[in-house]
Amino acid sequence: LVAFAAPLVSLGILAALAASPGFQTRSVPGTRRAILDSLEREGTDLLVLGTRLECGSSLVSLLGHMRAGSNAPCAIALVPKIAANLCPVLRSAGVCAIFPLEIEPAKLPEALRATWQGATEDETAAFHPRPDSTAGSVDLSVLTASEREIFHQIGTGASPRIIAARLGISPK
Repeated sequence: LVAFAAPLVSLGILAALAASPGFQTRSVPGTRRAILDSLEREGTDLLVLGTRLECGSSLVSLLGHMRAGSNAPCAIALVPKIAANLCPVLRSAGVCAIFPLEIEPAKLPEALRATWQGATEDETAAFHPRPDSTAGSVDLSVLTASEREIFHQIGTGASPRIIAARLGISPK
């Protein structure tokens, strides 16, 4: 089950998994209720969360509801490099593994299979892309103080409404 992914990311994940034997895939619209309904109705062994910055609080809420159930699937998050601050929040919420969204598509099925079979983080490190020596790092100093604060709040799982209230701005 692929959830919370942008449409193109979802299609890419589904295509990579469909090309690998042993995976039956489906995608669910990114609402917490739709995902929980799908899990209850159809069940799943593996939940791939294609995270986006704006869905941090919904992911944490979803994972909390899943843990309360008896048949919670192994949840794996694909996180873009720029959203690395979501990783601790997702781990504490119960995600089994986190891989960079930039993972090579050909490696994705093997990474998911290894995680589902209980591989440790060290054992799955080979699936993470090698750093590109020509690529620059993300420079958050180009953001304003307010933008950095919003970025931090999103990473802690705060909803847009809560962030807006904390910063005294409009949630839109």
